[in-house]
Amino acid sequence: MILVTGGTGLLGSHLIFDLLKTNDKIVAIKRENSNLANIKHVFNVYSKNAEELLNKIEWINADLCDYETIFVALDGIDKVYHCAAMVSYNKSDRDALYENNVTGTANIVNACIEKKIKKLCYASSIAALGVTDGNSLINEKTLWEDSGQNSNYSKSKYFAEIEVWRGIAEGLCSVMVNPSVILGPGVGETSANKLFNLVRKGLKYYTKGSTGFVDVRDVSKAMILLMESDICSERFIVNSENIIWKDFFTMVAESIGKNPPKYYASPFKTGIAWRTTKFLSLIKGTNPSFTKETARTSHKLLQYSNEKLLTKFSFEPIKIIDSINFSNFSITTWKKSF
Repeated sequence: MILVTGGTGLLGSHLIFDLLKTNDKIVAIKRENSNLANIKHVFNVYSKNAEELLNKIEWINADLCDYETIFVALDGIDKVYHCAAMVSYNKSDRDALYENNVTGTANIVNACIEKKIKKLCYASSIAALGVTDGNSLINEKTLWEDSGQNSNYSKSKYFAEIEVWRGIAEGLCSVMVNPSVILGPGVGETSANKLFNLVRKGLKYYTKGSTGFVDVRDVSKAMILLMESDICSERFIVNSENIIWKDFFTMVAESIGKNPPKYYASPFKTGIAWRTTKFLSLIKGTNPSFTKETARTSHKLLQYSNEKLLTKFSFEPIKIIDSINFSNFSITTWKKSF
């Protein structure tokens, strides 16, 4: 049997859909109050028999921060895909990020060791990797350095990886993937939807930074390939293309029929923007949509190498323009169904 954490999220729901093709029994962990709208949408995008497939999933209510519930959930499990994570760039979420991402991962690792799980795949992030000067590609060996430039999210994913490496040292067969910004059809507050919504609302400004992007289907495929291989004790960047933010937002704008951003936002301007957003959020009692950490990241030239993964396995990553168009088509179709 296979267990998946984070099964209601963008990556987890795609992973479960793909795993159901293997005829293995799938067990998925969710919080008691989790919304299943996203996984239902994903299954409807790819299959005419969505309800039938959804009924094949055995859902278990469990909290990653509660070791006992995780330990019980792993009864009879052979392989574990750990996709659950909290994503936030709000400074106030520091403790919650550590609790969910680090403690939660430590509990998964410890339970896997105790239950003698055959293999674990951890969905990490490019945020857990080191950075370069922008003139060279970041790869799996680029050292992460603790500094004031790292976001709390980045730190939480890095220390979560440390927990997996600890498990490996204790005999757990495990692999890790470091996806770049994941794009794909989903509903709710996914990272992809947040980026699309910026353009839908009329994004006028761009920065000169860059980052990597990847289709969620490629991430799911890579995870399954790694789990079905004899590879252990390694991590792999999963990235399709490195794109500057201006070009990315222009592609999104053209896909959804909006005007692309045309004004350059310097570090000074984004500094004003995040401070203004923070002030307004304090008045409204909401979380800021643009933070100091996201402002800083938007100016970084980050480029990621997918050479290691593509050398091990022969598949061609989905082009980002195709991923953008597919994501937009699926969410537009979903909205029209209501």
